[in-house]
Amino acid sequence: MYEEYISHISTEITEEIEKFVDDEVFGKVEYLFIENENGVYQGHCTKCHNECELDQYYKHNGYGVCPICGAKLQVKQSRYGRKNCKNDACFYYFEKSVKNPRVVICKGYYVKRDYTTDYKNPVTEYLLEAIYIFEDKKSKMLKRNYSYFGGLSWSEKKSVFDFNQGWFSPKMCYISRESIEEASKNTRFQYIPKELLEGYHSTIKVFDEFAKYPWLEQLYKIGFNNIVENKIRGSHIYNCLNYKGKDIFKILRLSRKDVKDIINSKEIITPLFLNLYQLQIKDKSMLLPSEIKKLEREYQGYIVKLKNILKYTSMRKAVKYIEKQYEKYKKYYASKGSVAITWSDYIENCIELEMDLKSEHVLYPKDVYKLHQNTMKQVKVRADKITNEKIAKRVDVLNEKYYFEYKNLVIRAAESTEELILEGKMLSHCVATNYTKPYAKGETNILLIRKISELDKPYYTVEIKGDEIKQVHGKSNCSPNKEVKEFIEAFKAEKLDKKKTKIKISVPA
Repeated sequence: MYEEYISHISTEITEEIEKFVDDEVFGKVEYLFIENENGVYQGHCTKCHNECELDQYYKHNGYGVCPICGAKLQVKQSRYGRKNCKNDACFYYFEKSVKNPRVVICKGYYVKRDYTTDYKNPVTEYLLEAIYIFEDKKSKMLKRNYSYFGGLSWSEKKSVFDFNQGWFSPKMCYISRESIEEASKNTRFQYIPKELLEGYHSTIKVFDEFAKYPWLEQLYKIGFNNIVENKIRGSHIYNCLNYKGKDIFKILRLSRKDVKDIINSKEIITPLFLNLYQLQIKDKSMLLPSEIKKLEREYQGYIVKLKNILKYTSMRKAVKYIEKQYEKYKKYYASKGSVAITWSDYIENCIELEMDLKSEHVLYPKDVYKLHQNTMKQVKVRADKITNEKIAKRVDVLNEKYYFEYKNLVIRAAESTEELILEGKMLSHCVATNYTKPYAKGETNILLIRKISELDKPYYTVEIKGDEIKQVHGKSNCSPNKEVKEFIEAFKAEKLDKKKTKIKISVPA
């Protein structure tokens, strides 16, 4: 398979590549080496490769101007060492496939130039690091593999990305714009908008996306350029594109008239704007592009909540209701988005409480904030009721196994969520927060140590799991005192298997 891809490229370093490296890659980081010959300063310009006589003295590591090519270059006195006179960079160079002139190839190189040995004849080394093949509805990337044993091999990547990552990332990466233009001639890539190639987007990602989705060109040209740019950047596009659509209108999920209306509105067409427009078409809200743009601004950070609401009503009705709630009960809300959060959470509560959201009375309460407070309490009560039912089924069994009295103390099973909450509150530990559900499910056992004289007052809390004491904690997670330690030993001897059980009393952090 790799051989098939490799067969598309020429590995020759052409004169055009060398010229690009000389002019663009290293053009601004060349040197002016200076020698003093009998009081006359002779220079050698590594940019134009000419010898020249200088009419002034330049300091080492300063900057001087070549009198022949006019380039401003860093000066190096030849009498000093040149161990740091090395340049390196990364660059992309595009070509047509040697197999198919309609396929565009891009080669990613790492190049280094060494002036340390002979600055008049520096050694330039090219390392081909990545190969990209762009063809109709398909793109591939091959990356050079580095092996401990040496040798050149390639691996095909699952996606296309810029190769100058890892240890290459600090290197400047250049792109031959002329090579792009030449390689794209008479291919469908020649229609890629130039501003995308000359902007801040990854050129490789531009070619990748246009290879896989030819309709991006049309989308860009009709004014949906913001959508295209977000797609190339890999930004969130809110599922606003139908990749299986057979024409541009099905891809946009819009009619010809809708597209015309949006374009004529002169609004900036972002992915969120398009997604909201599509949703209101689906529920027949008949909102104008200007109204959609207003919604985009107001609900930018609340889109998930708004979409949850739109499962049960239309966009027009939802917006009208939210605005009414906001104007009437501003004391509750910082913005209309806050209303959307409250309403969406209320709807979730209604679902959990099995309330009928088809009823307008339920879906559009007079005061959604007030009713949300009520449904939250109901949900909590319902959850506690279910948990308490599970705990209640365990209490008798646990007490039959673990209930124990010794001297002034007694140990028994926790009987409810309320009791666990009281235990955590009075003893300042996390039993209610972290252990209520596991206890109700039978994943662990929570027992309470009480003084016989104060049966309702929390004293120490015990966790037993698999007939092994995991932890015993009192006030603020304190360890057992002398009285409790003695009680625990007696409890172990009476209720737990001595051979299998070892007490593990955790020490608070």
